[in-house]
Amino acid sequence: MLDIFTQVQANNYAAQLQAFLSYFIPACLITAGVILVLAIVLNIGWFTTPISAINQIRSRRYVKKAMKNEKLQNIVEKAGYAYDFGQDIFFSTMNPWQRKMGFCRLYDEAAAPMGMIVDSEPFYFYYDGKNWMIELWKGQYDLTTGAEIGIYTSEGEPFDRPEKEFYHCADDNDRLTMSYTLYKNKQVLFKRAEKHWWLTGFSLGEFSSPKELTMDIYITLKDKTMLIAFINALEDAGYTKGEYKTFLNTVKMSFGKPHSEQPITRTAATDFLIQQKNFLLCKEFVNLTADEKTTDDILRLLEDTKPDMLEH
Repeated sequence: MLDIFTQVQANNYAAQLQAFLSYFIPACLITAGVILVLAIVLNIGWFTTPISAINQIRSRRYVKKAMKNEKLQNIVEKAGYAYDFGQDIFFSTMNPWQRKMGFCRLYDEAAAPMGMIVDSEPFYFYYDGKNWMIELWKGQYDLTTGAEIGIYTSEGEPFDRPEKEFYHCADDNDRLTMSYTLYKNKQVLFKRAEKHWWLTGFSLGEFSSPKELTMDIYITLKDKTMLIAFINALEDAGYTKGEYKTFLNTVKMSFGKPHSEQPITRTAATDFLIQQKNFLLCKEFVNLTADEKTTDDILRLLEDTKPDMLEH
């Protein structure tokens, strides 16, 4: 069991985040509403000019080139990520700083105000003396289109309201073998597979609406007991027997339209506002990196945009 200091630290962090959201979210919603009204009145069409497909190809080619720079690799590593040259995606490492932060529902509530318009799908169950939460995400993370599977646990008696509790990131013994393929409008964006506690992938400069994305997922549970507990959690979340399949201790499922209630910050106004900003970020990034800049130029650009590029 984690020591008292760690538990107090986690609870304090959650309390601080809740206090922050109580002030920040209303302001964000009001701002979103004002901009939405102005956009309608003024007929602002920020989406009318799409991102150039040619520039996107050039941008990806140059990002691969730039990522060979050792300094840039160190920046990405310190942020808790690594780069897959084969798929041109960023992904979380095994022991990033985020592993110390745990997880609670407030994090999902903070996502939209922080620039991330993502669908979330948490599953709660009790197994082997621990409360478990396995959560799925997909959507637009500022400058990236991405997807995640996260595993979180909390020791003790079963929670009465698991969605209200704080969880710790799963330790090495509780990692699971997982894989997924992320599709955008039925076209493969990328694939991920690993025994992990936080399986992620992020495509830099790719702009997407969450509804355009689908994850085909495989999760291998520890044993039959855990498999049954997870299946019950799926059905509690609204999935029917026709929406998942099992083989031995592995579950196959798809995550398209969420079954569970989404964060209250995911309103039409906030989605519109934040996605306009995300689109402009992606478009500007693609256009800038499509030019043949020096590695130092691209390094400075990525350093400036790193918080938007990699934050979650």
